[in-house]
Amino acid sequence: MLLLTAAFFVFSPGIAPKQASPPEGTRFGRSVLALSDLDGDGIREIAVGAPNADGKRGLVLVLSGKTREILATWSGPAARSTFGHTLRSVQDVNGDGVDEVLVGFEFWERCELRSGKDGQLLHAMDRGWKEVIPVGDFDGDGAGDLLLTTGVHWEVRSGRTNELINDRSYAQTGGRLDPIGDVNGDGLVDGVYFGKNVVLMLSVRPDPKDFTLTSPFPTRRPSTLQDLWPSAFVGPDGETLRPVGAAAAGDLDGDGRQDLLVALVGKKSECVVGLSLEKRAAPLTRAERLAPDPLFGGDPTLGYAMLGGIDLDGDGRDDFVLGNPSPLGETQVVAVPGVADKPIRQGKWPDFQGACWFENLADHTATFGVSLAAFDDADGDGIWDVLVGHSDWFWTGTVYRGNSLRLLSGRTGRALWVVTEDQYDELGG
Repeated sequence: MLLLTAAFFVFSPGIAPKQASPPEGTRFGRSVLALSDLDGDGIREIAVGAPNADGKRGLVLVLSGKTREILATWSGPAARSTFGHTLRSVQDVNGDGVDEVLVGFEFWERCELRSGKDGQLLHAMDRGWKEVIPVGDFDGDGAGDLLLTTGVHWEVRSGRTNELINDRSYAQTGGRLDPIGDVNGDGLVDGVYFGKNVVLMLSVRPDPKDFTLTSPFPTRRPSTLQDLWPSAFVGPDGETLRPVGAAAAGDLDGDGRQDLLVALVGKKSECVVGLSLEKRAAPLTRAERLAPDPLFGGDPTLGYAMLGGIDLDGDGRDDFVLGNPSPLGETQVVAVPGVADKPIRQGKWPDFQGACWFENLADHTATFGVSLAAFDDADGDGIWDVLVGHSDWFWTGTVYRGNSLRLLSGRTGRALWVVTEDQYDELGG
């Protein structure tokens, strides 16, 4: 999830449930992204993924941010392609002043760059890339570029032309890169690499005289997260935690620099920590859950979706929101302050202006919080609001039903509106 400036990211780290087969239903709400204001009413629009719709071809619905009516429908290229599994924003590449949308597939090794204005297909990447990540303007042409990774190589492609910018550079084999925004301030996206070791990858600005010779990341051996922030890896009972996901945090401590979020898990606890590249003595904040759901075999759910870069209490420092779509969890969506003196435990989530975020979700089912995105200030209280997706979730032969999208007040967590899949004929409603 990239820093919330001109574009907003929905990020779900690589800690998904082990799916025996795709669930039934449309999975409306599996991904969500705030777009530009396309109809001129002063409110941005919303893209929502439904990767199992239309015979699992997949659809992305573009909804009016004001009325929630469908403005456009984007469809996947073939049956069972699960188009719309992920949505990410890319800096404008075609010069129309509107940021583009990177659409991911769950079961196809494919990614499509679509026009954020009309959904037109700009480029498709069909070559078995493990991950395609918006990296920023790598070559200085004013357009967003894309970092493509396999288990072997890094490759940067022009968002404008889809041509290779740099020579392919070696990456550690078999890993995954989670984008964390621009924490070193060079204008390009940094990341955390999950391979044999979990390391911090800080981007390198290329030589403008010869882009082809520049790797997006340094070739020297990077530092592991545990070397940089050793205290973050110690659980409440002293056990060593392992990192499983990372995301952009925004500026948690108000020092003008971007921070990062890391999800950690152990046998007895799981947590999400906010970390500063400049301040490594201890995490800036820590949200803990003392007992991971046994249904998930110890896999974390607390940081399944992480939304950073949003100031929820108006103090000038960014806070963050966590999605916890667990069948057994009592808390599915929580808001966490950017700086906290003491660890924040489940059932004792902080309040903003006296309002607490969903300590008890008796009226919601288990999958609430699989996707998150920042949105406009719909209720006029001076704080951005938060879009939350609630999608079908398949586990051990059971489908936990969801398929809705709601907008929550950023200050109070109160639902401002809710839409469900049965409201849209395009989804069989």
